[in-house]
Amino acid sequence: MTSKLYLGVYGSLRRGMQAARMMEREGLMYIGAGYISAKLYDLGWYPGIQLSNDPTAITQVDVYEVAHEDELNHLHRYEGYEPTKPERSLFILRRGIPLLDGDKSIRANDVRVVMCYEYNFGNSRNVHPKHALVRDGNWPRHVSERDSRKAVAG
Repeated sequence: MTSKLYLGVYGSLRRGMQAARMMEREGLMYIGAGYISAKLYDLGWYPGIQLSNDPTAITQVDVYEVAHEDELNHLHRYEGYEPTKPERSLFILRRGIPLLDGDKSIRANDVRVVMCYEYNFGNSRNVHPKHALVRDGNWPRHVSERDSRKAVAG
């Protein structure tokens, strides 16, 4: 028997965001919300994470159950991930990321690790200075606040 796979999404695929419907179309089942140890960056039109051992680096994720690995093929294209050439990919699928905590449904389903698409910062692993750190690790809230500031300034 194979163990279940779980995908944690932190950006435009989170519930309430513009691309979230893609998760249902791909047949992925929403399990709940949780947190991973990662720094979340605003890259402009989309976010990127950098996995971290820093205990203050927390990113909120929505967790989906992946019944079959094939269900990820469309998401690989959406994320710019090439499984055969990860070094050339915009995002890289990382497996075995510990889930730090989660809501009741996460605990009830005994979800302990997830897969996430980590932004490919290249060999240097350095973040460009123009990429703002999203300190609270919550992309939907960040986008809402960012867009509100732009509307007021505009």
